[in-house]
Parts: sequence; C-alpha cells; structure tokens
Amino acid sequence: MPAVLLVAFALVERIFSSCVILRDERVIIRNPLGEVSVPYANVVRIHTTGGGNYTLVTTGGAEYLATAYGGSLIDVLFKTTDRAVDVSWEEIAARRPKQRAAGTVRKRMVRPCWLADIAMVIALILACAAVLVASLGS
Repeated sequence: MPAVLLVAFALVERIFSSCVILRDERVIIRNPLGEVSVPYANVVRIHTTGGGNYTLVTTGGAEYLATAYGGSLIDVLFKTTDRAVDVSWEEIAARRPKQRAAGTVRKRMVRPCWLADIAMVIALILACAAVLVASLGS
C-alpha cells in the first residue's frame, strides 16, 4: 500500500510542478515529463487554443503547449490562461533583444523532478521488498 501511495504522490507532484518560467533570456515550459527552453528571440507569438491551452510558437513554426494551463474549470471561470499569455507576451516583448539573432531551442524528454523521482525509487524498493517477502513466505 505505501508503494501505491508513493506512485500516486509522484504523479501528482509531476502534474502540479508544471509551469511556465520567464528567465532573463528565455522562456521555459515545464510539463509533467519534459521541458522546452526557448530564447526570447525565437518566440513569434503566444496564444491560447480553443481548448484553453497555452501555446508558444517559434520562428521555425514549432508549437509548444504548456500543460500547466490546460483548459480547466478554473480557467473557464477566471481566464488564467489568457492572463498568463498576456503577461508572458508583455515580459518577452520587454526583454527581447533588439537584434533578432536566433538561439537554440533546448528540449528535454524527461526533466528532473526530485520529489517525484525519489518517491518513485522508494516505491520501487518497497514493491520489490513486498514481492520478495511474499515469495519467501510461500
């Protein structure tokens, strides 16, 4: 039972740690599994999709979705995605370099999330111990 709770905790932690971060020179979109880092010079526009998703479009035409703003009931009531798009666009426009030299977009398929990763390792150890105890008890 503790292993199942730890796995559930790890999943919830990864989902709730999703966010959009505006750094000095780039915007970072952290999703539950991966993340993408886009220099401000590469951002063409940010918009919301019909389902309420925060979408960033780059100079190459690639679109990156931020699952932190996934069109929930809270978003419908308070328009959080629209506000996040407006704030992000204002910040990027203010911080964007005058010369539009394109930088590199960095992608990570699996991002570190230390609480979730440690919880998964402990859950795996507990599950292996449970299997071992069950097999020795028979």
